[in-house]
Amino acid sequence: MRAIVPAYNEEITIAGVVRPLLDAGIFEDVVVVDDGSTDRTAQVAADAGARVLQPPRNLGKGGAMLFGVTNACEGDEVVAFFDADLYGLRPEHAHRLAEGIAKGYDQVCGLRDWGPVQNVIQLGYGPVVTGERMVRRWVLDALPMDCWDGYVIETAMNDVVTRHDGRTAIVFFPGVTLRTKLHKSGFWNGIAGHWKMTREIMATRDALRTSRGASCRR
Repeated sequence: MRAIVPAYNEEITIAGVVRPLLDAGIFEDVVVVDDGSTDRTAQVAADAGARVLQPPRNLGKGGAMLFGVTNACEGDEVVAFFDADLYGLRPEHAHRLAEGIAKGYDQVCGLRDWGPVQNVIQLGYGPVVTGERMVRRWVLDALPMDCWDGYVIETAMNDVVTRHDGRTAIVFFPGVTLRTKLHKSGFWNGIAGHWKMTREIMATRDALRTSRGASCRR
């Protein structure tokens, strides 16, 4: 099993993601897909022990994930994904995902620590859009190709598992937060980025519903 970490300009946090994943001792490789970064993401990731792949052009999050799966995960029955902008990740968080897979779940999602109120809201009412998850290969193989795009990929994974009567487990990642878009690009650009992501997720859910799972595009 390998861990795929799509990354774009994440030199600040990438080492803090790679090292605990390697320390977990459950991954054959930690693969960072450096998606056209203009900072030192690739070098910092390599120095931390990751295998770094660099697509020929910027692919977006979903495209970078597919590039990693296609170029590094041949024969893997389970693939793990982690975001590159996490704070507080520890080896035991990866083990929590692996324990769920060992119990027979088809995907296991890690819930970041947003505090007691937001955790309950996300768990009980919100879509599971976390980038921290382990999934069985059949889920990835069943994804429509146009779903490997932007921020819609997690929504599409959820749809595949539900539509095929698979099982999803959600585990808590205590102490794990992330460097938000507001921190990366400032207040107004961060708000715009969050709104864009929300619109993409909503449009994807509509497209999957109307196409009966055949497409992420309307």
